[in-house]
Amino acid sequence: MKLFIIMISLMVSLLSMRVATSEILITGNVQQVVSGDQLVIYHPEMGQQPIKLAQIDAPEMALAACKSQPWADVAVKALSQKVLGEVVQANCEPRLDGDGFALCQVSAHGENINQWMLSQGHAWFDKLLGNNIWLQQLEQEAKRKRQGLWGNAAMVIPPWIYKAQCLGKIR
Repeated sequence: MKLFIIMISLMVSLLSMRVATSEILITGNVQQVVSGDQLVIYHPEMGQQPIKLAQIDAPEMALAACKSQPWADVAVKALSQKVLGEVVQANCEPRLDGDGFALCQVSAHGENINQWMLSQGHAWFDKLLGNNIWLQQLEQEAKRKRQGLWGNAAMVIPPWIYKAQCLGKIR
């Protein structure tokens, strides 16, 4: 009987976790590329939706008194060429980041854009936003091939460290 109660409790916990982690699908036209990991999608019923590419972190654009991080403009250009004006599908977590952006996996023409940015060396895998072995491998492969920002060791300061140094905060 005790085992039965434990099994039922476990099933209820798993079901509630599934509900709590349900994702939101947004399909819309990319109106703006804000940075190498942020977009604004227009959805006819929902209006403009700010989107952050989940689990990646691109070089920082200019912050307060700090200049843009090396490779930030290249990352923005690459993302713009890939998705600006395109219809994308954003599979979003049911929460927002600190800047009010939905955290999403974004696809265009059947290709995962988050993964593409990593594989091209335009972003880091952000371990703080989840543990994903596949994304870690994409980043490692880009490093090995010296793709994108990995081609110049002087540029390789993770955005979260750059931002903390710039703003005098610790992430």
